[in-house]
Amino acid sequence: MSTAQASPETEPKKRRAMTSEPTSVDPIQAARAEVDRLFAIERRWAADRKTKAAELAQIERDRGERILEANGDGEQLALSLATQVTALRVMVETCDATIAAARRQRAAAIPYVWRAEAAQLERQADEKAAEAAAHGKRTAELLAELKKHEGADYVPAYLVDLERLQNPQHARGAFDIVLPKSQHLADQIAVLREKAAQPLGRSVVRGGMVRTDPNRVGQQPDELLELAIADPMRLAPPILELEAWIERASAADAKRRALLVHHGAAIALEAPTVYELVWQNERISEGESSVRPAHLDSENVATGERMWG
Repeated sequence: MSTAQASPETEPKKRRAMTSEPTSVDPIQAARAEVDRLFAIERRWAADRKTKAAELAQIERDRGERILEANGDGEQLALSLATQVTALRVMVETCDATIAAARRQRAAAIPYVWRAEAAQLERQADEKAAEAAAHGKRTAELLAELKKHEGADYVPAYLVDLERLQNPQHARGAFDIVLPKSQHLADQIAVLREKAAQPLGRSVVRGGMVRTDPNRVGQQPDELLELAIADPMRLAPPILELEAWIERASAADAKRRALLVHHGAAIALEAPTVYELVWQNERISEGESSVRPAHLDSENVATGERMWG
């Protein structure tokens, strides 16, 4: 009975598949990918929530008229609309819950990025320390040989130069202090250890400020949203809250411009509008956020109160 044999073309592929090692995953990239994933979930569900809320509002607004126009089938239509309203309300609530969960988990995931970065710095410091130990051992061996050869101790020249600098009587003239490799390694290790320790007391950033650029022609207020959420490692207010503020700010600016047109203030109308959005603890600070013409008074979006810009 004949046995099947692998073709020469497929055999190397099978061998490579069996012997290939698993690809290592960078801990920093993996931690950052989780932050990005949760942020993408928040954006997607925020968009879904906006769509479902609009559908719900339209049904609730029109259902009375639709039932009256049903020509005898109003009761059946009412039941159908009630089912749709209930489903949409539940969906909106589900979107809100999912968005809140994604934000909580993202806040918890951000420190893992810092810890992964700190761990990498610690590994680099350990590698430098091992290099420094090997270098120091070899230096000690060479100095021992030199002492045996010369019959006297030798010290690095930079130690002598430092002593000269500390003694005003001898610190005359210009000279360069050349640090030995062992000192450079020690300095590098200290810097790496210091950087690795920084994330230990770090907190997730939950506040910030963004503004449109008055010198940039054609910048739209919608760009303020992308500025606010540009960094997933920082917690801006929920996307729908940002969009609502931008809509109110745009309406306030449109009202101001309409008044300028009415009063014939063409020069003032040409001044670019500055949108400034401030938030603290993931919530918009209405008292500090404003929309205003560049270099002129500002207006609080929430109250309409004039503020000096």
